[in-house]
Amino acid sequence: MVDSLEGYATYTDVSQAYFDGAAPVPDDLGDASLSREQFALYMGTFFSEPVNGKTLFDMAGYDAGPTGIVEDVAKESVTEGANTYDVFRIQVGGQWYQVSHHPKILNGPVDLTQWIDKMIEASWYSAESAHSEERELDIIKVGEAQFTEEEIAADPGVSMIDEPVMAAEDVTQETNDDRESAEPSDSTTTKDTARDTAGSGNSGFVSDTGGSAEVTSSRPLPVILIIGGILLVVLIAWLLLKRK
Repeated sequence: MVDSLEGYATYTDVSQAYFDGAAPVPDDLGDASLSREQFALYMGTFFSEPVNGKTLFDMAGYDAGPTGIVEDVAKESVTEGANTYDVFRIQVGGQWYQVSHHPKILNGPVDLTQWIDKMIEASWYSAESAHSEERELDIIKVGEAQFTEEEIAADPGVSMIDEPVMAAEDVTQETNDDRESAEPSDSTTTKDTARDTAGSGNSGFVSDTGGSAEVTSSRPLPVILIIGGILLVVLIAWLLLKRK
């Protein structure tokens, strides 16, 4: 374990705490402290890179599942108490596999019916299902760039792939309708408003107090980073429980 719990953790501390010091540390960063994002990225490398012959999945008791093209998907609804959700089975290499009720998905939407003809790069069976009659896939990683971020973030049951494409004339008509609805009906009011705006010298900004209104926007976190962070938390919690 680490020598002290005071201050911020360094790369060396993380390697010592989770891998008994065996995990490689980036050059010249052994004594550098980590932000949450840096910690997630550092630990995330050990999803696929083994330390002492084991990846984080191996340490958590997960066994590797199938890889390959998804040939077919079966879906059924399951009700538990007041909650109803979809449960899936996927066909890979001519064989059907049961997916757990609450799987962790990487790089893809949770609606698996959109996965047909997509490539599964890696998958893992849940540790709890090791002795069950039919093992369940608990973690599934789809190849990157097979889905857009909009498709990944879409609500279950909403297909972003088969969404009908609007005809060109419909797009033109809809644009004209939007412009007409946006135009004020009173031309005098429009002229007065334009005159007031020009006189105030605040083109592009409107403010009751006479000051300029600053417009700011925040960039949302990438969906893949959010999903990876959730998966990392699950694995780390499992490891901590096993060490106890």
